[in-house]
Amino acid sequence: MNRPSTPTRAAVAGLLPDDLVFNAPPTRAAVLAAQQTLRMQGAAADPLAVVQVHIAAVHTGDPVLMAADYSDQARITRGAVVEIPAQYFPRAVQRLGTSQLLVHSLQRSTPARLQAGCGAVVVVMQWELRGGQGHGTRGTDTLTIDGDRIVDQQVVLHTPDY
Repeated sequence: MNRPSTPTRAAVAGLLPDDLVFNAPPTRAAVLAAQQTLRMQGAAADPLAVVQVHIAAVHTGDPVLMAADYSDQARITRGAVVEIPAQYFPRAVQRLGTSQLLVHSLQRSTPARLQAGCGAVVVVMQWELRGGQGHGTRGTDTLTIDGDRIVDQQVVLHTPDY
C-alpha cells in the first residue's frame, strides 16, 4: 500500500501505532483513542495530526468517526453543495462503496483569508480514489483546522465526479 509522505508520518507520532496510520483500515478503537488524545490537546493539537487522524477515520469507513473530527459549526463544501459533516459522511461512505482513499500529500498553508491571530491553520490534501466506482477520481481538499477540530473543508475535484 502507498504510504503518506514523511511530514505526515512525523505529525502523528504517538497518536496512532505506525502500522494503523499507514495501512488501511485502522481499527475503530485506535482511531477513537487518537481522537481522544487530540481532544485532550485542544488548541495545542498539531493541525497535520488532526487531518491524519481524520484520514484514519475515513479508512475505517465509519461515518460517525469521520464526523467526530469536525466542530459543531463545521461545513463541508463540495462544488455548490454545502453540508454539515454528520449528514455528509453517511452519504459519502455509501457513494464510495469499495473505493479507497489514497492521500498523495498534506501541506500546511497560511492563506490570506484567515484573520491574523485567529489560531486556525489550513492543511491542503491532494488525494485520489482507487478501486470501486470512484476509481481514478482525484481532488484537492482544503481543510481549516482550529485546535483539535476541522472547522471547514473545501473539496475541489480535478476529474469528473463519480
